[in-house]
Amino acid sequence: MGTIKITQKTTGMIYEAVNPTITLTPGKIAEVIEKSGSLSDEVKEVALDTLDRSSEQNFTNIQELLGIGFPPEVVDALSSCNEILQLFL
Repeated sequence: MGTIKITQKTTGMIYEAVNPTITLTPGKIAEVIEKSGSLSDEVKEVALDTLDRSSEQNFTNIQELLGIGFPPEVVDALSSCNEILQLFL
């Protein structure tokens, strides 16, 4: 078991996930993206479209999620979204 450290860009806060054995489906992540109040409608649309294209893949950490081909501005928005970060903690 290891520890994953995630640094939120906007606040500099460091989150740690110990024993990262959680597996999240694209559906669960899409639900959180849709309900997020901190993501713009444009980011949500692009994120959901990209996530839909990888609907066969489950995610065990934020790096896997952010590595599926999102544009850089969507990666930045998702990596600073508390609702998304909380999923992996």
